[in-house]
Amino acid sequence: MGSRGNPFDSQGPALSRCEILFLPTSDPPIPGEIVYNLATWYDRDQVKRRSEPRFEFNGAEARELPLLSQQWVYDNLPLVIRDLSVNQISPQRRYGPPQFRHPAPIAAQTVWAWLRREEERAIARCRARLRTKFSGSQVTLIDRVLGVLTDPELGDPVNDSYRASIYPDLAKHVELAVEKGVPLHFVVPGLPFKSQCELRTLGKAAIPDLGEIALLLRLNSVSQVLKDFHDPGADWIIASDGQLFAQMLGLSNSVPSDYHDSLREYRNNLGLIDTIHIIDINNIMALLDRDGLPRFQHILGEIRSFLDVLRSLDDVRNRLDALSKNMLWHLPIQKLTAKSLRLTTDSRMSLAWQILQGDWGALSTRARKYLEELRWELAIGYAAVQLTVNYLGVFARALPEAIRATTRAKPQQVAIPKLGELLPWNGTAFLDEVRDNNRALRIVPIYKLFDHQDVGQVRMINQSDPLFFLAQRQS
Repeated sequence: MGSRGNPFDSQGPALSRCEILFLPTSDPPIPGEIVYNLATWYDRDQVKRRSEPRFEFNGAEARELPLLSQQWVYDNLPLVIRDLSVNQISPQRRYGPPQFRHPAPIAAQTVWAWLRREEERAIARCRARLRTKFSGSQVTLIDRVLGVLTDPELGDPVNDSYRASIYPDLAKHVELAVEKGVPLHFVVPGLPFKSQCELRTLGKAAIPDLGEIALLLRLNSVSQVLKDFHDPGADWIIASDGQLFAQMLGLSNSVPSDYHDSLREYRNNLGLIDTIHIIDINNIMALLDRDGLPRFQHILGEIRSFLDVLRSLDDVRNRLDALSKNMLWHLPIQKLTAKSLRLTTDSRMSLAWQILQGDWGALSTRARKYLEELRWELAIGYAAVQLTVNYLGVFARALPEAIRATTRAKPQQVAIPKLGELLPWNGTAFLDEVRDNNRALRIVPIYKLFDHQDVGQVRMINQSDPLFFLAQRQS
């Protein structure tokens, strides 16, 4: 399957049917609650926008928004900041900028062929595990779906830990999809833009690497195995929050859009346009605003004000403190060390290591004050955005038929497959040598490759940015 022509976007890559639904339009607001019944609002043969839902859904009925107060923010903050651990790095690592080999550029067809072959093997292994797991027993369709979602390769075994909280909502969605004969739909926030911390990645913010591409293929592989049990298969809707965080991290608003265009081009070339959809969460919220809900920016401002007051409480401050230290990992080294003057490239890298480890002893009073203000601004900004999305019930209102998925395991949400220790947009794609002369793709922070011997920085023909890093074979 290749890319198809798209009357809505003659300049960029073709959009999927779901992406077209969420394009900004001048249509009048849809009466009542915005409900995208994806099963009936678009079909497989023709894009079709409809003003009335075709059937009701238990979770889609209109509801009153809760009272927005300090208490609501306090109660819900733990839901958006769950992890209180702080990223740590080894003080023994070499500080200087890395030196990588530059092997000959590789043809795109070679990369795609390798990726497809690896995904076909992963699918075969998953199917074999499922046959063994369900052999000789009577199992429901929902059990089989959970079998895929908890698979150690195509799914995430952590979903098994949350089975009790995931099962009821998943069962409701599966039963509806079977009744209507339509694909399952999963919605997951993600793919904002490439991280700009040079200790994690070396590429440009608008340029994805092999990690993001591999994730799209992996999600498609999940859909292919689900198709064994549910013939319409499954669609993945990736709701990008890049526009919400770009300016906060010093990036222009065009960066997320350019990043998504690159991803769509890769997706289309790999024939994934029918199962993978990348939409901007801003477009969802614009439609919700038109439906009479309070404006996002107004709610965001209120929640920020509440957080500024609540940070005086020890438990809130501790939660925001952990978040703020981790947020520094999203900044380029130049911004981290902006108030430290007369630094060489090597010393700037060394100082960034110390800052990210929490060792600020060598910083001037001016630099410490700058970083304190910066990290708290980032933490409160990030928390306020997440709380605003939760408060407005963005996904439940706009995509009621979609199963809520997540990049970080939590109750009532399906965790998507992991490809390494970092999310693809926060790390670097690394092809390592493993047993039987096969390569394994892992997403790692780039600093873990600084001490590797013979690592190659590989790009595709006619591209200047690295697509992945490669452990050179020993002769």
